[in-house]
Amino acid sequence: MFNLSQRHAVNHHSKIVIRTDPFLAAELATADQRDLSSALAYKSQTYKQRQASRVTLTPKAAALVNGMTRVGTHIEGSPQSFASLRSDLTAATMAYGAWTTFLNFCPYE
Repeated sequence: MFNLSQRHAVNHHSKIVIRTDPFLAAELATADQRDLSSALAYKSQTYKQRQASRVTLTPKAAALVNGMTRVGTHIEGSPQSFASLRSDLTAATMAYGAWTTFLNFCPYE
């Protein structure tokens, strides 16, 4: 369930993705209802369901799924944003080593 600010962010980042990637815009210009429905069905499945069904997407549907994923990484609270943060944390841990946190609960220091 998206709130108003998330809907605004989806529109904003969708425009940015389409403007910066002309190949994606050209690919989506000729997409039809079948491509859209297969892309939405693909995105609604979990990873295990995708592996079990071995769904193959048309190039236009694959471009649509790619665009949805790219937009979703910029929307705070979406599953793609959590996956993006998780991969950023893993990369930082691999680059800089394990991180430590020190907490001091003494009010006199």
